[in-house]
Amino acid sequence: MINNTSQLSTNSPEFSGDALAYGMDGAIGLKRHSHRTLNLKGSYFSYFLTFNFYYMAMSLFSALISVYLIGLGYAASQASLVVSVSFLASVAAQPWIGSLADQYGSKVVSVWLFIGASLGGVIFLFCRSLMMLMLFYSLVMVLLNGANPMIEKMATGSPYSYGKIRIWGTIGAALGTQMAGYLYDAVSPSSIFVVFVFSMLLCIWGVCLVANPKSNSQRDSKKSQRAKSSAASGRKEKKGTL
Repeated sequence: MINNTSQLSTNSPEFSGDALAYGMDGAIGLKRHSHRTLNLKGSYFSYFLTFNFYYMAMSLFSALISVYLIGLGYAASQASLVVSVSFLASVAAQPWIGSLADQYGSKVVSVWLFIGASLGGVIFLFCRSLMMLMLFYSLVMVLLNGANPMIEKMATGSPYSYGKIRIWGTIGAALGTQMAGYLYDAVSPSSIFVVFVFSMLLCIWGVCLVANPKSNSQRDSKKSQRAKSSAASGRKEKKGTL
């Protein structure tokens, strides 16, 4: 009799409906939890990827460029000419890159700049003539330097404090410089640019994950809304005291 009643209770519609409801609630809760844990969009990790590997890639590419060119057989004056041309080209191209960022958005332009820098780094790896070295070194540095204001804008428009994000850029630059020296001595001079490309790919991933930077008008509107709400709450408190 006990077995029959237990079978009847477990096979009853009420029992099966409750079990189904509990199972659905658990599945929905698990799905929401996994979505929160796996969603990296706008997370602190995305800003770590962006800043750490952006500055690491820049240090890898530029820290030992003079040593690299001298190792290829060029004079010190020729190496300094390559570096000087890259600086002048970066200054000349900055207004054009800024207009592209205003038209298409900082994230989109940054991603394309980093893709171009990665391809330019691959080509630079096989360059041997002075003109080709000057051309592609300048191209990569133009793209990297042009993206710098947009990267900084992402940090200032993020929900995290600027210092907690920018510190990873400093760490990445230090690691990139040290890594460039180690790769030059222990592996090969050309391996620096291979690691540069991988750093750029990780930076691109980070840029795709960061939240869209807020414009000045959005920040001003939020500040005005906060000011209005605080003023309204202050008036209510005064009325309550009266």
